[in-house]
Amino acid sequence: MGQATGQVFFGNGSGGASDIFRMKGDGTGLVNLTSSAANVNQLPALNPATGQVFFSRVEGGAQGIFRMNPDGSARGQLTPPGGPKITPAVSPDGLQ
Repeated sequence: MGQATGQVFFGNGSGGASDIFRMKGDGTGLVNLTSSAANVNQLPALNPATGQVFFSRVEGGAQGIFRMNPDGSARGQLTPPGGPKITPAVSPDGLQ
């Protein structure tokens, strides 16, 4: 889970798939940012310096680290498919 400017990011799912969601700190304004029926999107980590959200995705058995803007746009993969099982993490100042 990550927080920025009153927003909360978290992973949730069922039936073998999961997505990354965003909502306001008061629990309103729930938005599905990844909308995937078959992939496992989980472990969001917010970069406080850039506002980008980093997350883990398992697709077709291969895991990778992805990033996106807080609105779900500009999604891109950062690690090669099938790489080691890793969890995204961002330092508190967002520089690492």
